[in-house]
Amino acid sequence: MIYARYAYQSGLANIVALAEPEKKRREASARELFVAQERAYPSAEALFSAGKLGDAAIIASMDRDHYAQAMKALDLGYDLLLEKPISPDPRECMEIERKAAQKGRRVAVCHVLPYPYASANNWGLYNDMFGDVGASDTFRDYFISGCTDMPHATPDQVQQSKMPDFWQYGYSGGEFAEGNVRKWIDDEAIAETLRLIRESHSSLIGPCAPTDILEDQEDAHAFDANIDAIRWQMGYQLSLESLTRIDNATAGEELTLKLTWLNRGVAPFYYHWPLQWALVNEQGEAALTQAGQTDVRSLLPGRVGVTETLALPKDLPGGTYTLCLSFLDPDSGLPALPLNMAGGENLRYPLYAITIK
Repeated sequence: MIYARYAYQSGLANIVALAEPEKKRREASARELFVAQERAYPSAEALFSAGKLGDAAIIASMDRDHYAQAMKALDLGYDLLLEKPISPDPRECMEIERKAAQKGRRVAVCHVLPYPYASANNWGLYNDMFGDVGASDTFRDYFISGCTDMPHATPDQVQQSKMPDFWQYGYSGGEFAEGNVRKWIDDEAIAETLRLIRESHSSLIGPCAPTDILEDQEDAHAFDANIDAIRWQMGYQLSLESLTRIDNATAGEELTLKLTWLNRGVAPFYYHWPLQWALVNEQGEAALTQAGQTDVRSLLPGRVGVTETLALPKDLPGGTYTLCLSFLDPDSGLPALPLNMAGGENLRYPLYAITIK
């Protein structure tokens, strides 16, 4: 569910069908992802029997089910996002690879442990250890010091698997240990969950996540405070802490702006969404829009200072404007990145008034 939720919420994909054997979870997932109830199937077999319904399929089922489901999906012509492991059987892994090549389809695999190829390619990592102290420490030691759990690995390969900064380039995520949300989200265990989120710089949680606690269950809201603590620590939490103030300027002038960004989260924003400056007139119209120079992916946790220049056209009409900034979705060209700042109607954030002569 975590992969589908992220794909839908990010706008990267529309979810057109799903398979989930548990009825209440299936209906809740369909509502959340705006999937028609007739496309919410009780099994993978029922879904596949409907033929090819989309461009790609996410397989996040039990490990032993991966092979049969992947082979069927490839036969139908789907590209795949396949949760680790590809299969517990190496022979089945090879068969999936051959089938993908035969059908000309792509298979992406979500990995958990750091391996040399993960380090070399700046891949993200995923764990299933939130809440479990011993397992959390093991996972952290693997990506900081190298994975010692690779069969037949040489000392050099262990060293090559180190990737302490992996989260700066690829997503870090995880789910609750033992598939048991309630065990690790109560007041006694939440501190350990928050520690691993912080130390692994996590942006994603699931599929074993607080969404497992359904609205019609007795304890549906028993853990709300702890869920909020998780939500406010994960991912990026960007705000502008300081900015050069310029009250008056002249058309044709180039303004130099020094900014201090504060990221209170544990991870960056991972997509290259451009910064846009805007001067909005008293009628609420953008009289000037101009691309900024800051790469949002560089705004790591903590404070980051940057310098921006804003060139005022010579023909810019005089008057009082509001200086605004936003980050644009490259696909739509519209402001789309929420910031931890006041204002931000339509996600364009007002900063201060400036008078142009």
